[in-house]
Amino acid sequence: MTSTKRGFAAVHCGWPFVLVALIVSCGGPTDSSGGAGSKFDVVVTPTPSETTPTNVPLGQSRSFTLTVTRTKYDAPISLNAVWQNGQPSGITASFSPTSLTGSTLSSTLTIAAAPDAATGMYFLQVNLTGGNGAGGAQDYGPISVFISLLTFGPSVNVARAGAGTGTVASNPAGINCGNTCTAQFKAVPVTLTETPGSNSTFAGWSGGCAGAATTCTFTPTVGGNNNVTATFNSTLPSFSVAIAPASLTVPQGSMQTAAINITRVNGFSGPVNFAVSGAPAGLTVTPNPASASGDAATLTVAAALSVGVGSYPITITATGAGVAQQTLSLGVQVTAAPGGSNNVALNFAGCDPSQVPIWFAFQNGNGAWTRVTPGVNSSFTFGVAASTGVAYVTRQGNGFATTVWFASGSELTAVASGNVCGIDPQAGTKRLTGAVQNVGSQNATVTLGNADTTFSNPAPPSGGLPFTLTNAPAGTRDLIAARSIPNANGTTQLQRLIVRRGTNYANAATIPTLDFGGAEGFSPVARNSTLNNLAGDQSSISESLITSNGASGDFYESPGAFAPVAAVDFVPYVTIPDALILAGDYHHISIGAVSGANATSFRFIERLLHATSANIDTVTLGPRLSAPTVTSLGTTPSLRLRARLPLQSEYNTAASAQFSQADNSVDVSVTATYTGGAAGTWTIDMPDLASAGYDATWGMRAGVAVNWGVSAIGGNVLPFIGAPPVDALITGAAAFSGSPAVFARLARSRRVALWP
Repeated sequence: MTSTKRGFAAVHCGWPFVLVALIVSCGGPTDSSGGAGSKFDVVVTPTPSETTPTNVPLGQSRSFTLTVTRTKYDAPISLNAVWQNGQPSGITASFSPTSLTGSTLSSTLTIAAAPDAATGMYFLQVNLTGGNGAGGAQDYGPISVFISLLTFGPSVNVARAGAGTGTVASNPAGINCGNTCTAQFKAVPVTLTETPGSNSTFAGWSGGCAGAATTCTFTPTVGGNNNVTATFNSTLPSFSVAIAPASLTVPQGSMQTAAINITRVNGFSGPVNFAVSGAPAGLTVTPNPASASGDAATLTVAAALSVGVGSYPITITATGAGVAQQTLSLGVQVTAAPGGSNNVALNFAGCDPSQVPIWFAFQNGNGAWTRVTPGVNSSFTFGVAASTGVAYVTRQGNGFATTVWFASGSELTAVASGNVCGIDPQAGTKRLTGAVQNVGSQNATVTLGNADTTFSNPAPPSGGLPFTLTNAPAGTRDLIAARSIPNANGTTQLQRLIVRRGTNYANAATIPTLDFGGAEGFSPVARNSTLNNLAGDQSSISESLITSNGASGDFYESPGAFAPVAAVDFVPYVTIPDALILAGDYHHISIGAVSGANATSFRFIERLLHATSANIDTVTLGPRLSAPTVTSLGTTPSLRLRARLPLQSEYNTAASAQFSQADNSVDVSVTATYTGGAAGTWTIDMPDLASAGYDATWGMRAGVAVNWGVSAIGGNVLPFIGAPPVDALITGAAAFSGSPAVFARLARSRRVALWP
């Protein structure tokens, strides 16, 4: 008897992948009439793997071609299938044809699962037998093919929207949302029933269901639209406010106005009172009237000549008797007065106080570096030219971080119009405690700025699962909590989210309980992105949220679905439903690819995504980065280094070098616009800042090992370094050397190739 193992292939037929496992064994007596060596063999297409099952969604089928090769053998060959442990309900295996005679050398095996078939793992033995099967002339075989089979039904996802409360239950059982909002069903009709909570009313279904009836019935399918949203409206008196426009440009010495519209709900008729915060000295923001009895008010913004050029986030708080407080955000961009001095102001007000620069300087062209003292609102004002350098120092644990930008004046002006600290999650000094409920045995992640924790407990206590956040930032921040479960294929399925807006907890405070099954909890929208040019690397994805209150840490992290593979991967991600997205919200999605466990090469794609409807269908990684070189420029008063990197057309926007030593780091970045157009080689120099009062102890020391990394970027980089966020996509690549710990730190950095 001989045994043959076939090769490997994967065929994508929707989600998940379709993989086939089989072993082919050949045996039987030699054909007495055909002569010595007479036999037949079989090949199955598509060629299967030996380790994973064939996935068959309910209501669908999978087909394979069995092709016979004959050697001195011309007798009929019969085919039959035998189920191990009996045929499962609703699953059939059929051949066309059932016998191979004459010139017919192939048969199609079709495995079909009815919509209401049994789900689970099953095993099928396919036998090919020659001759009369009774040991007579030309009797041969059987050859047996073993196929493992996994049948599964579609998943249904329910989300709740609106200001009211309520629950949704399913028939057949599985969803009780509330607590469980995702379940797998057979591909047969499913009925969802809504129940409003107190002081609430049901407003209607959307997604896989439509209308406003108490129940909705639909048949889910694998790959179909199985996402259903139930909207519950509050019946309590309330109001909402909106501002138009949401941002104003005000030249120094002038004024502009914005309109505030008030929408009154469920009979609320009381006055709405306005209060303003966040305006620096010289910028006057006045609501008129301060207490509105009607449906409209006006906001007047006046900028004195003394106000620095820059961006100023203004918060308008609206209150009324017996109703919930509402908050508005207004972005005010102060520009230079006509005939001004090309001043810009980099505003660090959105940073935690520990991350505001302790030293700042700038350079125009090849001129001297000039130190800048901080102004109002933690801003640094300086004049820009066609090419300008900016350098600043912040504290970093027990050491210091030096950041240097070489950019054009127009690029720095764009950055000044946004939030320098808005793209990176901020860390601070607060220590907070809290508890989450309705986690079950799944994982929970809580993030507030750069403070985050992930934990699980198979048997959580009745009072909720406790957690602690350390190094939480100061100021008003949005808290995000996520509940997730790992999938069998290595990816992570995020099931519930909480976005708690505008928190500002005191140090050592207890955060009010986060209940994934309560009114704050909702189901995210599941998405899937095709990742091209993976080239055998290990893929991963992480996701955070940027709002008008800054950036969160990662609330979602997952490796690719089946990585590494030859060239393509499918990476899942999630988005917040459009009904819960605010004007300044952007999903920050990072897709990375690392070459092996001890790699020094890292590629990535960064995406800012506002609306859920703007799906990332397909993205393509650029090539690996060319090898850089690092040399010394001088050793006094501190060590200065130069990194050089050949230009690649895919990464022609900017380049960056990161150097670290003990507790200190120096990061230098240069844009193509600064250089007047990308040259054949990027040259990234650590500048001599001593003339501007730079303390040598902040930088690199001679005679001590330096870990370094060099990166290059293509695409629209400005929203990732502080300019106002927009839907934007960049591609990047990074080549690293040094210790594995440094490579891991750089590879995890959200802005690894930007402005760390």
